[in-house]
Amino acid sequence: MSAASITAGVVQYGRRKGSGKQGIEANRPPDLRQVAVLSKSDWLRIQDSVNGVNQHNQSLIEAREQREALHVRSKEVVKHWSNTIAMVK
Repeated sequence: MSAASITAGVVQYGRRKGSGKQGIEANRPPDLRQVAVLSKSDWLRIQDSVNGVNQHNQSLIEAREQREALHVRSKEVVKHWSNTIAMVK
């Protein structure tokens, strides 16, 4: 007998060769003692922190963009003003 034929029939690690653990554990229901129940607000907070969404930073960025847009619009209005001091005299 060769070494290859001897190892082919041996059951390794308590399972037949080729079968995996996934099929065994996939049929079991979850252990309810190990399940955590979260409120919706906690779940959203966790999702925001995981996804990198920071509401405070987002609102600061939006406020800065609004200020910049207002500044540009103000510059455009002032650019076309005539000399008001000279017209008063």
